[in-house]
Amino acid sequence: MKPKYAYALGALSALANVASADLRFRSRPELAIPRLNIRTPAYGHATEKGLIFITPYEGFAEGHQGPTQPGAYIIRDDGELVWSGTGFHAGWGANFRPETWDGKQYLRVFQGTLMGFMDSGKSLDHVDPRSAFFKINGTSGQVTWQLGGYRGGSDFEIAETEVFAFEHHARFRGRSLDGSLETISFFDNGAHSAPVQIRPYSRARVVQLNHTSGVATSLRTYDAPDGLSARTQGSVQLFPNGNVFVDWGEAGAVT
Repeated sequence: MKPKYAYALGALSALANVASADLRFRSRPELAIPRLNIRTPAYGHATEKGLIFITPYEGFAEGHQGPTQPGAYIIRDDGELVWSGTGFHAGWGANFRPETWDGKQYLRVFQGTLMGFMDSGKSLDHVDPRSAFFKINGTSGQVTWQLGGYRGGSDFEIAETEVFAFEHHARFRGRSLDGSLETISFFDNGAHSAPVQIRPYSRARVVQLNHTSGVATSLRTYDAPDGLSARTQGSVQLFPNGNVFVDWGEAGAVT
């Protein structure tokens, strides 16, 4: 059965080429809301109807003005507003307090993200400044395997054309019955703060890890339209019917 709604999490900047903003929702004049510019609409039954959750904010390119009211929004897939988060939260939120773990205080020394728990109870984490994924034992805290890493240490061989960098939104997608194969998806930014870039465009990826051969193989790769490059953010969602929803992060587009 197809889900009634497909929800998408995204972080869009206002310097969009594919999805731009008019900064005004006319039926609510007190709101200055970015509205998606749908360049390539879906026709017929090509895609399911759904809602898109986006969080637009000002990007980094010179000469561009960001949204007057950055924040969280839910829109329809035709670009019309459903819900505005304006007034619930404003500005950036951050703190620099030590974190407490097992009764002791620590300072976090790298930017990392828990990307989800695998069916074995272990976690899948990524450290984007190192361009690496780690599978970590949820009980002992030991690293089970590492994928990628510009400082070395990868447990899997990666072809030169399949190397990724500064990735986001990794998700565990499945494991073979004998445990020899595992599949993950992730957003391959391929770039960081200028001029750090390993390719001129970003990609959505589905990769299979072979524990027997020690090789990581790309099952599906979706290159960004119009050569978009996202230096920050990005996400990949796989739907049961085989469709893929990609948010191109800082590039300011969704497909």
